[in-house]
Amino acid sequence: MNRNQRIRQSEFTKFQRCPRSWYFTYNRNLVELEKTGQRREPSTNGSDVGSAAHAGLEVLHTGGSLTEALSAVTAYCETTRAIRLVGPLPELSKVDDPLWYKADQLARTMVEGYQEWLEDTGFDAGFKTLAVEHAWEAEIPGTQGAVAYGKIDLVGHDAVRGGTVVDDNKSVKTFETVHPINFQLLTYAWGWWRSTGDLPVGAGHRQLRRVGRGGNSKPPFYDYVPIHLDEETLLKHEQILSVRALDILEARGHTAVSPRLYSNPNRDCSWDCDFKSICPMVDQGDDFESVLELNFTVKSDNE
Repeated sequence: MNRNQRIRQSEFTKFQRCPRSWYFTYNRNLVELEKTGQRREPSTNGSDVGSAAHAGLEVLHTGGSLTEALSAVTAYCETTRAIRLVGPLPELSKVDDPLWYKADQLARTMVEGYQEWLEDTGFDAGFKTLAVEHAWEAEIPGTQGAVAYGKIDLVGHDAVRGGTVVDDNKSVKTFETVHPINFQLLTYAWGWWRSTGDLPVGAGHRQLRRVGRGGNSKPPFYDYVPIHLDEETLLKHEQILSVRALDILEARGHTAVSPRLYSNPNRDCSWDCDFKSICPMVDQGDDFESVLELNFTVKSDNE
């Protein structure tokens, strides 16, 4: 399979959000260096906390104990903070590595609370797990061989909804609304359907708030918003995937200065894009490549 024909689920979303940010993130595969050197610090947008919690949830969903889940959280933090390390790795403690210690503790709290939420609410009663961290890929019709791929957090048979349900674990600052035609969930459901032949009847985001559960924190801390699925909806989504895939494949042949890779600035740029300072340089004709060379590096395989 030609690697240039493969499109990850998240790539569709980034391209829709901003073609220029997509270019630097996916075409160039760049990641920002820390200002103090090449040390990998926790992301400021909470994605590392979310990924650490995600590692713990994977253990719980596969039948592991809470102790094993919390160990998986810390293992994620230990592995990730060593990426592009310069010098010895400090102890994961409040004194020696406070940022990663804080991320680890918050993710552990989120995982502990998630298990309590499942037990207290009986949320997964009647839910039979079919797959956890299911890697899928499927050819997109009408694209001459383009393949969409990704990984689904949790798939199960829901006795209440009467069929297969595709769920995504999502860490959030505040609970988010889920549109009935949410692109991510529809893509995961389509990917499961086309790779297994099993048509899902629903999907949803299992949302975990990135907050501690101290006295100043107000519940609820967990939420689930389902969407209904049927064949007609997923066939329509397949057509949309085809159109968007063709746009991405065509855009891959352009450079940063091409008007095809226009920017789409909005208030989310401050937390959503690592290239917000580079973006105006592209339009103003400045030497942005030199700035990229000094402040960014090609992402390693384990990031």
